[in-house]
Amino acid sequence: MAANAGELPPSARPSAAALRNAALGAVMRSCEGKGKGVVAVQGDESVVHAMKKMAEHALLAVPVLLPTGHPRAADASERWPHVLGKPNLLGFVDVQSLLAKFVEFRREQHRRNEGWRKSLGEDEEDFMDSEEVVKELEDIAASEQFLHLKSADVVGNDGAVLYQLQEDANLFQVVQDGFFQGNPDPKQAIHRIAVFNASGNIYKMISQSDVLRFILHYGIGGLHETMEQDVESLDMVGKHGLITVPENLIVIECFAYMIRQNVSGVAVTDATGTLIGNLSASDLRCILPEHFGVLAMPVVEFLALLYPESEMLDGKARADKGLGAHPFFDWSKANSGTKAMPLVTCSKKSCLKEVMQLISENHVHRVYIVDSLGKPLSVVTVTDVLHVFVRKEMAFFGERDS
Repeated sequence: MAANAGELPPSARPSAAALRNAALGAVMRSCEGKGKGVVAVQGDESVVHAMKKMAEHALLAVPVLLPTGHPRAADASERWPHVLGKPNLLGFVDVQSLLAKFVEFRREQHRRNEGWRKSLGEDEEDFMDSEEVVKELEDIAASEQFLHLKSADVVGNDGAVLYQLQEDANLFQVVQDGFFQGNPDPKQAIHRIAVFNASGNIYKMISQSDVLRFILHYGIGGLHETMEQDVESLDMVGKHGLITVPENLIVIECFAYMIRQNVSGVAVTDATGTLIGNLSASDLRCILPEHFGVLAMPVVEFLALLYPESEMLDGKARADKGLGAHPFFDWSKANSGTKAMPLVTCSKKSCLKEVMQLISENHVHRVYIVDSLGKPLSVVTVTDVLHVFVRKEMAFFGERDS
């Protein structure tokens, strides 16, 4: 029987429409049994409560819900104009949006007092864990302006929603229209999707990492050829969001720089340009307001104390003085259990499948491509991997990659 107009013949579908032949429901079923359900906060609860929730469960983000009749319930409906039903989800509070709000408060304070430094490393205090900077950060975190924030006030843009009846949506739709929002630019992509039922309640969260693990472990016919190609031939070297910071830049300035660059992670390099660390929002998933003073530390010392078993950072910590004894480190280890820094690297000749395995096995969001001297050339994120698959499929169908 001939294929309908515009429809691929069966023999071509596995390689040409790989993502379109896999359903979101299959990804959701592969995630069953993981975690203990959706952890959420109410929009009128304090941001401190949200931070405690994230720390307790070692989460990077939590959904912000609004009860029926809440003054901002209309905001939730307007936020998701293209979905069926009426989700009670206003958005997500995540570590990145919290840090962005904190940096905003700090910027306002500098503008009032002495003018804000726009250039990275322009002031020597950017490279010092001075008592003055420690006090400044602690005072902002303890201020009424920060502590009185509601979760609804710190909702970021990193999230989307799907109705439960859309579980049969194919993975191309989920990635292209969900994660990439129709525009597969790695800097504009979102990382999580909430699935809600007919009552408007969220019952499942799906992340980019879930999709990557599904593709890797369950296999999707037609993607294997792409997965066997090396990252250089896939045009993933030298063009993909590599941002570096010097090892002695203080942590709060690293995050301020990340926010300005609209990235969620930076490479930490030593004086020779060699990659020695990675800093991302994941490193602060257990932070509470009383811990913000620790962000005055040079980033290399912060990472060395946070991940004491990391050989790359051996000898970099000063645990016996200053902020080295800050309670954040014991608190973070007790809640996250991580002892080794998640710094994962590959070469430009590594195949995409190897990179995906490194991401999955090490529970990271990025792998750095380094040269023979250990200097970073590029970075491959989960978003970049999914972008490759979408780009290939769009090219086959003659669709424009916007």
